[in-house]
Amino acid sequence: MPAQWKPHVVRQGDFLDALAFSVGVEPAVIWDAPENEELRSKRSDPNQLCPGDLIYLPPKSRKEGQIQARGDNAYRATVPKNKVELIIETRDELGEPIAVANAKCMITGALAEAEDATTSPEGELSFEVPIWVRQVSIYVEPIHTHLLVKVGHIDDHTSSSGIIHRLSNLGYLNTEATGDTSLHRDYVDVAYEEDEADAKAQAIRAFQRDVGHDEDGQISSELNRELRSKHGS
Repeated sequence: MPAQWKPHVVRQGDFLDALAFSVGVEPAVIWDAPENEELRSKRSDPNQLCPGDLIYLPPKSRKEGQIQARGDNAYRATVPKNKVELIIETRDELGEPIAVANAKCMITGALAEAEDATTSPEGELSFEVPIWVRQVSIYVEPIHTHLLVKVGHIDDHTSSSGIIHRLSNLGYLNTEATGDTSLHRDYVDVAYEEDEADAKAQAIRAFQRDVGHDEDGQISSELNRELRSKHGS
C-alpha cells in the first residue's frame, strides 16, 4: 500500500521549491498532485504561498545505492539554487529615488565564503543562493549600508501581508520600527501609528499618487497589478 501524503501548514518563509527539496521530489510532483487541487484553485502562482495555506507533501524519497563496508563511500548531491534579484536605491533630499549604480556589494550568509557582486547602472543586483538559505546580508560599500534580505518571505500579492511587504520594499512603509524616515517622501512608519490600517491606507494613497491613480487608500485589482509590476513579483 503506497504511503499517504501528509498535510503541511505553510509557515512564513516556506515556498514550493524548498518544500519539494525537503522531501526529495520535483516541485511539479507536489503542485500537480490531486491532493493539492484545492490549493491550486486558491493560489495562481505556486511560488507565492501564504502562511496558513494547507499543502500536502509526499513521503520523503529514499534512494538506494551500493555501499562498501569498512571502506570509504563517496556521495555527490546537487543542491538547487534560487535566483535573488533586487534593485538598490537611495533617496535624495526631496525623496526621489536614486539608483545605487555600479556599487560593489559583499553577500554573506549564503555560502561558506563571502561573495562579491556589483550592481548594474540601474542599481540591479542578481545572485544565486542554495535552496535552503532563508536570508542573506548584503553590504553596499558606497552607502555603507547592511541590507538583510529574507528569501521566500514575501506573501501572495493578493493577501494583505503581501501588499504590506511590497509597499515596505518599495519604501512606502516601515515595518521594522527603525525610525528611519528617509526611504520615501510620503513614507509611513507603521511602528509609530496607533492605527495600522490607517498607516497602510496612507501608504497606498502615496503609491496611488506616484502612479497617477485616484487617492482612495484602497487596493483595486488594477492597482494590485501596478504594485506587483513595480515590485517585480
